[in-house]
Amino acid sequence: MKDVKPAMLVVGGLFDAEDCYGAWRLYEAIEKQSPGTDNRLVFGPWSHGQWGGSNADALGNIQFGSNTAIWYQNTIEIPFFNYHLKGKGSISTLAEATVFLQRRKQLV
Repeated sequence: MKDVKPAMLVVGGLFDAEDCYGAWRLYEAIEKQSPGTDNRLVFGPWSHGQWGGSNADALGNIQFGSNTAIWYQNTIEIPFFNYHLKGKGSISTLAEATVFLQRRKQLV
């Protein structure tokens, strides 16, 4: 990952059974070997590739309370690519790393 020139949006799923460490390691390698690259990391409560679908409000019996894939696409993916590929919009509000966490309802 030495001297990567284009901006990178590295996305992974916390429940990716195919390679749960690949995205973490890719992000780390870009950071170390291409320090000037706009390198962003996103991890969600997804299985392999689930972030690319139209419905990611659950994983098995675990309900997330919202469609996390659509949120990711509209809030991170589209603005990132509009900015870097079309020169439109801003990414000033995008964090370098976004990790989804589910809030647990407190039982009384």
